[in-house]
Order: sequence, then C-alpha cells, then structure tokens
Amino acid sequence: MAIVVSDMDRAYTHLRSFPIEPISIEAQTIPPDNKASGGVRAFKFKDRDGHNLELIWFPPDKGKALKA
Repeated sequence: MAIVVSDMDRAYTHLRSFPIEPISIEAQTIPPDNKASGGVRAFKFKDRDGHNLELIWFPPDKGKALKA
C-alpha cells in the first residue's frame, strides 16, 4: 500500500521515529528520463507487523489531484 504525502522529507523524518524496517535505503527519486514517473519520490518500508508499505510524493506535473 502506498501513502501519498505532501512533503516527503517531513514524512520520512516522522516515519523514522517509529519501529519500522526499511526496504529502501532512503527516500529515492525516480530519474527524469523516465517520462511517466520522473521526479516522483518514494520510500519503501515494512511496518511492525511486516506489511510492505510505501511513502510516495508526486511533483506538481505528476499524479492526479483528488477532488473533494
């Protein structure tokens, strides 16, 4: 499951204060040569129950805005 965040650095710092098992070394940025996903940042981890989760951040030109 992916959790969309508005500020990857803040979310990553907050997440690291909890008992998680990192899958990624750190928040990673997809290279710009990937036209569909370039600039997207993600961090994968396991929660304390072993579930695979991901923080994901989309730059303004990627992703789709949700309408309330």
